Amino acid sequence: MKSLFSRRVFCCSLGFSFGLLSQLQAADFQDHEIVIEKELLITDPLVVDSDYARYPGAWSFGYLMEQALGQEEASEKVAAWLEMWLSGKLKKGAEEVNMGARVGLYETVIKPWQQKDGYREAAGLPWKPQLANAPFRLLAIVNRMDLALPEIAPATPTGAYGGGTSLATRENGEGRLIFGLVDEKGQPVAKGLTLIFEYGLNGAEETARLDWALAWHALGKRQSFDQEYRDQLRSLTRCFTDRVEKLPDNAVVRKPDGVIDHIMSRRPRDHMQLLRVRSNDGVGGALREFREFEFDGTNLVPVVLLSSPSAEFYDRKNEPNRDLVRWLEDDARKARAEWQKAVRLNRDPMKVPTMRAISLPTEITVDKNRMKVSSFASTAVDENTHWAGWGLGDDLLRREISLQSCCGCHCGDTNTNFYHIAPRAEGKAAAVSQFLRTDGSSWILKDPESNNRIRSAEMEDRRKFFASVLDPNMSLSEKRKLRDARSLRVH
Repeated sequence: MKSLFSRRVFCCSLGFSFGLLSQLQAADFQDHEIVIEKELLITDPLVVDSDYARYPGAWSFGYLMEQALGQEEASEKVAAWLEMWLSGKLKKGAEEVNMGARVGLYETVIKPWQQKDGYREAAGLPWKPQLANAPFRLLAIVNRMDLALPEIAPATPTGAYGGGTSLATRENGEGRLIFGLVDEKGQPVAKGLTLIFEYGLNGAEETARLDWALAWHALGKRQSFDQEYRDQLRSLTRCFTDRVEKLPDNAVVRKPDGVIDHIMSRRPRDHMQLLRVRSNDGVGGALREFREFEFDGTNLVPVVLLSSPSAEFYDRKNEPNRDLVRWLEDDARKARAEWQKAVRLNRDPMKVPTMRAISLPTEITVDKNRMKVSSFASTAVDENTHWAGWGLGDDLLRREISLQSCCGCHCGDTNTNFYHIAPRAEGKAAAVSQFLRTDGSSWILKDPESNNRIRSAEMEDRRKFFASVLDPNMSLSEKRKLRDARSLRVH
């Protein structure tokens, strides 16, 4: 099979970097094309229904919570997290913040889980969830290296989402595990609930990004999703999901796994790479809500969705919507002027300036009062929900802002019925949205505001980005074009 790039250049660029890999071993990584369903978006039932996806397996909801929250404390902390989400009450010192209750979580998540645990509230004891009984089924394991930070950070941030806490890092993108809520019979719950565990792929070293890419890419050499594939994937995911001090004793270092060993050896002691857990919740209330829970090193804490306008900014008949439009148009003019000045002053043809992206402000002035733009939840009225501003004539700017929001990404702007990866029954692969189609073909979607037809090839774009990380022969300018095209991808 034709190589992705020159074997000679590849060996020269990597042979010195990997202490555990000889040049011959490193060269083996470039002898196959990228296999999307094995390297980027993994949904095959042989993987997601395997023993590793059942507690205490490394891909189970319970295992991931134990790694993040501590094995001894995980049960109590999960109960506290669910109660906080249910009640909508967040305590910050002496202050109590109202995030909005989601009372439907009791009947769909908490009560069935308690019944399976054999918990009796009448006994007067607090509920300590048995993580083995968690009603969440693994849907997918996802490589999101396309969310990697730019090699040279821009002077102005390009988006509000994705920072995480200072405790975890995502220089090289993210690894994700996605779960769907099931009932006592193991069937997806009506209206549905999904949770995404999002982990940073750490490592500021010069070769760290390539290390991660090689580890993911090695998975594509397997001919099937057999036990060896699952073992290899498990070793890889544990590099970012586990709270470890060293490579697990049962992780066998085989030919391609030297990279995994190398990654694990760099992990800081007792350090978690969990950035956040995000929810897509159709069961907690009358309207679907998207929320984000940041991992602060100890607990999952609700945070404001900085990339999503709160409900009052969706109404084009009110003043907040119009004032937000004015702010965005003004900022877009400033960004254009900054870019034009940078182009005039630039003397390096290899570093052509690009215009910074426009993202939501945290606050704007409405009727002479400061008003926060975002809140703890993004609410979807229906599958066509998207943000649009009164009088905003710039279709591209509208789409950029709306796509950064939870609702735009999961509803109107991608023509998606809430789920890009949907809850599933055992033995079946999760249904994937047209937006994430994996057959390599493009798809024509309709912009919900302008009705313009737009070519979309999300997974092909992710594949190209991934290939750019693997290819040392690609020029920096070519790589920069690919990264700039992905700069507003926040989900």
